[in-house]
Formats: sequence, structure tokens, C-alpha cells
Amino acid sequence: MIKSDEQTRESRRLIIALFIALCVHIAVFVVSIYVQRMKPPEPRVVTVSLVSLPGPGSDAAQELPGGAPVVDEALVVDNPEPEVSESAEPELVVMPEKPVIPIEPVKQEKKVEPERKAEKLPEKPENQLNDALRALKDAVNEKQPTDLERTLARLKQKVDTQGPPSSLYNRQGGIGSGAGSGSYGAPLSPYELYLSRVVTIITKSWSFSGELIREQGVVESYVALTIMPDGSVADLVFDRHSISSYFDETVKKAIEKASPLPPVPADVSLSALRIGLIFTPSGIE
Repeated sequence: MIKSDEQTRESRRLIIALFIALCVHIAVFVVSIYVQRMKPPEPRVVTVSLVSLPGPGSDAAQELPGGAPVVDEALVVDNPEPEVSESAEPELVVMPEKPVIPIEPVKQEKKVEPERKAEKLPEKPENQLNDALRALKDAVNEKQPTDLERTLARLKQKVDTQGPPSSLYNRQGGIGSGAGSGSYGAPLSPYELYLSRVVTIITKSWSFSGELIREQGVVESYVALTIMPDGSVADLVFDRHSISSYFDETVKKAIEKASPLPPVPADVSLSALRIGLIFTPSGIE
């Protein structure tokens, strides 16, 4: 079995080699035929015969029987092909130059940039402080009364200071001159003792700044209070305003802050008690 397989393989190899050789021979044959067909055809030879004509005094031209002229073979010249020199260079054809048209440069339009607004630099703290002080000064000047208003306030003050508006503001021994010491060293009455307590409490609740009083003249406010037996303030009336609205406002706030006041003693009054207080920058009278 092994020998038969080897013989089969060798026969296959032989057949393949024969087939390859046959293909190579066929290819060579085809190529040779193609090359022969590609050869250029041979040029034709043209023969020219020169016949000498008889001139005057010359022998007659020899003629062949039948009238044909005799052609000298030596005069037959083959028409040789013109030789083409390999070194001959082709002639250069000079074309006429085309006129050069100048190209104008394209003008570029300049873009107009919008003007930039100048940015405001942040102000220095010193400038801001000066501006604030200037604005405050202008506001204060606007609030200050004119000369006419001051003159009218002085006239009103003269009229008002002619006397207290009522007997509530009459003081015999003064307020707060000391417990147990009335007019001429006499002991204080229960009414004067109670009034002294009320003045002390309101004074502790009162605060104001004299620098904010721009008006010139006497500053006095006459205020009448109605105190209930339990100490609550039932009524507050300005019998006479001062020349400063700021001063009057501080007086009103001090009384509201001090309320309720101490209860009214039974030996002073069993019903509502009405008292009058005089407020000045130096204190309460």
C-alpha cells in the first residue's frame, strides 16, 4: 500500500511538471508571433531611369526595335531613403507673448470700531467720605430755618414767655429741692413729694443732644399730664411748644417711656391728677 501511494504521488508530480512545461512553451510561441507582427514594414525601393536625349550634331539615339529607347543601366539610380540624423533637435516654436494685464489690489475696507465708553474707576474711600460729608452738610443746611423763621420764633417766644399758660406750672418751693424741704425750709407737701418722684422717673427716661437744636432762643416746653390713680398717663398735652420740634419730640418719647408712673397717693388725690411740667435743656421744672 505504501508503494502504491508513493507511485501515485510521483505520477502526479510528473503530470504537473509536464503541464507547466507545456504552458511555458505555448507562452513563448505566442510572444514570438506577437513580436514579429510588431516589426515595422520594410521601405519600398523606387528606381529612376535617366534617358539621354540627342542634341544637335550628336548621333541619333539608339532605339530598340519597336521604337523603345535604349536605357543605360549605369544611369539607373536607386532612390535612397532620406537619412534622419538622430542628433537633429526639433525646432522650437516661439509663441507670441500674451499681454500682461495688471491686477489691481483689492481694497480692504477698514472696520470702524465703536468708541468705547470710558469706564468709571472706583472712587477712593477718601472721595466717598468727602461726598458723604458734603451731602450731609447740604441736608443739614436745608433743614436749618431761614432768618425769617428765626425772627418769627423769637417773637412767638416773647409772647409765650410773658407767663405760664396756667396755674399748673406755678412753683412755690421748686421741684426736687430735697425731701422734707419746701419753700423757706418748710417740709414738702404730699403733692410736691409725688411730683418730685414723677420728675425723677421721667428725667431718667429722657435723652437728647443739644447739638441737634439749631434754633436760637429760649427752648422751653410746657406739658400737661393727666395721671390716673393707678399711675397710667391718660392724657398728654403741649400747652406751649418749644421753638425746636426735635426737642418736643424727645419730651414726648421720655413721658411715654416712663409710663406708667407711680400710683397717685390717696392723700394727694382720689381721682385723676393733672400736673404741669416745664422741660428745658437744663432739666425739668
